[in-house]
Amino acid sequence: MGIQLGKQDVVYLCVDTRCAVMCRSGVCCSRQRCVSILVLMLKVISLCLLYALSACVESVRDTCTGGDNMGNPQISEGFDPTAPNPELHLTWEPGTGNGAALPDTYFDAVRPAMIGANREVILSVQRIAPREILIQLAPEGLARNLALSSELELTLQFPDRRKFIACTHPASGDTYIVTITLEIHEGVLSRATVEQSVWLGPF
Repeated sequence: MGIQLGKQDVVYLCVDTRCAVMCRSGVCCSRQRCVSILVLMLKVISLCLLYALSACVESVRDTCTGGDNMGNPQISEGFDPTAPNPELHLTWEPGTGNGAALPDTYFDAVRPAMIGANREVILSVQRIAPREILIQLAPEGLARNLALSSELELTLQFPDRRKFIACTHPASGDTYIVTITLEIHEGVLSRATVEQSVWLGPF
């Protein structure tokens, strides 16, 4: 005769193979352990979801971010921070890894990152040669920042590579960063460094 379960009943399953029957309130097969069917189902579902997620991520490997966009990037000589219209020239050699395959049009998409001193120092950026970018600076903004510190950091950003080369990666678009650090003393550039990094897109 079947057991009629009410809405408040919890259904259990005896783990003893000699008594694999459903029961109520965890009581069946005297002195044998019973486990909630619901708990078992949730565990099974969780394991299935984890497996599916891992398989999905595994199937979309990151084949984009390897290598640098630019090889040996540097600021050309001749930068005068006291000029009426100061400008920087960023030049580089062919990139490495996947960066070497990027077309010229990729570098046309350069723009200043809207962080830090960029907001008031950088007027415009544009590629003017196959491996040269012109950065035009605002004299007033440059002077204000140099009055606070002799070190100035400027940041350029480039888009995700997926639209420009044959590659894939999980999550949303990555951002490729070029950070230019200038040390200026008494109106003269004493040191300039250029570093590259990648901001990976969120899932």
